Amino acid sequence: MTTTRFRFRPATIAKAGVLAATIALTVQAGESKAQLSEALADPVSCAATALNTAACNPLVGDKQFSDFTFTGFTPAAGDTVSFRQTAPTAFSMQYNFDPGRSAPNATGTFGYKITIIEPFKSLGFRFLNAQANITGGTIGGGALNTVASSTALTGGSVSSTSGPGPIDTFIDDTFEAVFSQTFSALGGNDPTADIESFGLRFRQNKEFTTSSVPGPLPILGAGAAFGLSRKMRRRIKQAA
Repeated sequence: MTTTRFRFRPATIAKAGVLAATIALTVQAGESKAQLSEALADPVSCAATALNTAACNPLVGDKQFSDFTFTGFTPAAGDTVSFRQTAPTAFSMQYNFDPGRSAPNATGTFGYKITIIEPFKSLGFRFLNAQANITGGTIGGGALNTVASSTALTGGSVSSTSGPGPIDTFIDDTFEAVFSQTFSALGGNDPTADIESFGLRFRQNKEFTTSSVPGPLPILGAGAAFGLSRKMRRRIKQAA
């Protein structure tokens, strides 16, 4: 009669346990990253009168908006400014006039700064291109116009007279840009024009998603696997 003996190999079992734990943690990390990569940063909307105050902190993804100025006009109580991520590489800033307020033949300049914050600046995130936009209505030959000027743009400015205008690129390795954006709704004697909103759309050269945020998950996975390995080896020695 032949007896088959099973050789107990503590080292092999320990390695198998570590491998299983590591695989489980890796799969979990991969699933979490896949879910996060589909999410865009939360939009921020502020009353225009609250800009530059603690009541409004327009930080969207890796973009901080700040240093707002108003020249030639005073924000109304119902004016708002929205800051959004519209795609993994696309963002927008839009000044919206109070829809209940008629502002024919309005003109002025809105200043702001956009900064890519750390650690994304150090990771190589940079501005790519930008385009201005303006919406509203015209009567009898009235005209809309906006020009967003910045020394960070290769052409110095982007403009529009209706909807999104032409695109201009940023100077290489730009991670901060200061804009002075003028707007006007021009009319003659009878012609009028009312501005509904104006703003800036821009893109960057790296995809920003919530999974871009550096996290401790892979490090925790390795640490957990190492700790499990030590516990298993200690128990096997005690059993022997």
